[in-house]
Amino acid sequence: MANAGTQSIIKHMIKEHRVSILAIIEPMIKPKPEYFSRRFGLQYKGCNENEQIWIFVENGVEVDEWDISEQVLHGRFSTLEHPTPFHLSIVYGKCSRAGRLPLWDKLREIAARMEGVPWLVGGDFNTFVSEEERQGSNLNRIGEMMDFADVINECQLLDLGADGSKFTWSIGETFERLDRALIGEG
Repeated sequence: MANAGTQSIIKHMIKEHRVSILAIIEPMIKPKPEYFSRRFGLQYKGCNENEQIWIFVENGVEVDEWDISEQVLHGRFSTLEHPTPFHLSIVYGKCSRAGRLPLWDKLREIAARMEGVPWLVGGDFNTFVSEEERQGSNLNRIGEMMDFADVINECQLLDLGADGSKFTWSIGETFERLDRALIGEG
């Protein structure tokens, strides 16, 4: 986010796609609410515990019922245009299986409160659910795939899929789908 070019791309995306809610994950700098609110034309609403997830919204979007933790920033969003509130959980998962265990517990805790309310969960989970979502590595990650699949199932979430590339992250010859959006109704 410290890069002016990245900021310009985000500003263009907001305008072109009429973005009303923007989440930024792993910004690599501390939040500067006034600066980025002016830069993007959206209001800064908050960040998670370690400032690795930021939320911005356009005027008229209200956010309350915050649940803030190290790997999730969750809130209830409402607008005048859409009278039914919806819940949004933005995720930035730890890189290790053990580090993600509190993330899975937090999602289960939030899911228990949803009871029929529209819920979108998205972000960088730093893991995947099947071998088809990885290419170029033969590390055994079956346990962490099962952890993630269990949480998706227990929270009654559905994967929205994605357009474009099958993979969202790469290093060398290894490609993985670490980013995704899930939806549920509690």
